Amino acid sequence: MPKLLFLALMAACSGSETEFTQKAGDPDVPTGTGALTVTPAEVVISELDWEGAIARSVVFVAENTGDGALQIYSIKISNAGASDGQSVFYIEEQSDIILSPGAVREVTVVATLRTDERVEGEARIKTSAAEASDFRVPLVALPTGWEAPTDTGSTDTGSTDTGSTDTGS
Repeated sequence: MPKLLFLALMAACSGSETEFTQKAGDPDVPTGTGALTVTPAEVVISELDWEGAIARSVVFVAENTGDGALQIYSIKISNAGASDGQSVFYIEEQSDIILSPGAVREVTVVATLRTDERVEGEARIKTSAAEASDFRVPLVALPTGWEAPTDTGSTDTGSTDTGSTDTGS
């Protein structure tokens, strides 16, 4: 009896249908590669009311500009900056995101200042894209009325050296 079962099984397997083939209805294997583009390249949150510690937010966009799926492993703050000993930047952390070609993900960055100073931070995006596997987005928080210090162009270093080599002899 076991020989008969073995022979029946061998007869069923002999034929042209023993190879793996893709037929209609089989899932397609993804092709192409994902590519990350972030806009704007630097996120600037200005006109922050530092005296009232009132938060403001700005959105940046992570887009898959490639021709295949892009996996975003995580989006989070890697440097929250500091103002009066407290973190300036906040985002809701996101993880395990798949973006199809052309798809976008909006990320809201919130900033709160507690001092009248410019503060810098950084958001970090980890992806499956080879050229952007650990992408950094610069973050800048500016208080209301903040102006960049101006360079006077002077090269005066405050030195009183006259350049004289007189030794008094």
